[in-house]
Amino acid sequence: MITTELHLYCKDYKFMRSLSDKIFTSGFWSFTLEEANSFIGCNVYFHNKLKESSYRGGQIIGVELKKYKNKERILFTIEENNENIGKPWYGDISIRQWYSIKHN
Repeated sequence: MITTELHLYCKDYKFMRSLSDKIFTSGFWSFTLEEANSFIGCNVYFHNKLKESSYRGGQIIGVELKKYKNKERILFTIEENNENIGKPWYGDISIRQWYSIKHN
């Protein structure tokens, strides 16, 4: 079975909102709805810098299309998991990027 991990550059909890003790949202990501839906069930890791380990993470349990600055953007709903903290960025850190995807 192939699993997917999504690493996102998200400085200082920007656009994150707690819904409950272990559920939060993160937006406004520039994925298509089809791409975003393919991430449901995947682990996600949030990084302040590409060279730093993840500071927050969990499993994507929902996706919504939202308007942000007159553009369609993705809002993820995530079930927090402390095991997703401290993971290194996946991929090339020498280039500027806001996400990376790892297929295991």
